[in-house]
Amino acid sequence: MDQLKQRSLEKLHELLKTLGDTETDCILRVPAMADTNHHSPFTPEGWHSVTPRIVAQGAEQLVEFLKQVFGATGEYRPDRPAEMKIGDSIVMITDAGLRDPMPAFLYVYVESTDKTYRQALQAGAISLEEPSETPYGDHRCMVKDKWGNTWQIATRIRRLS
Repeated sequence: MDQLKQRSLEKLHELLKTLGDTETDCILRVPAMADTNHHSPFTPEGWHSVTPRIVAQGAEQLVEFLKQVFGATGEYRPDRPAEMKIGDSIVMITDAGLRDPMPAFLYVYVESTDKTYRQALQAGAISLEEPSETPYGDHRCMVKDKWGNTWQIATRIRRLS
């Protein structure tokens, strides 16, 4: 919903409240500004508005690393970016050449931090932080792959109030 429509609904709601129309006040609901379930007409189906893109020397091996560590799906493509799906997100992987290598720092939620951490180390990543509890409710670790990407791997273990 655009901002003008949102403001108009909010003003209408305030006016109805001042008139004391409690029946209408109970029925009228101002919709949220951001509808996260709505697909925008200008992004591909299944994509988010922001999509990380990693440019790497040896992109084909990075694609295999993502499959081994995160269970990513997708295939290496030498002529265009690989679209790797990790959970509900897409990460684009491109060979360096036209573009200089560009590593990333990504925070990835997984089912098991400990298992994914072990898989990352087995796949050649180095540990930057062993798995531990954070004050914000995540069980988290951090690794760096051989392409220079830093991966914070986390599982939400408790909700904060």
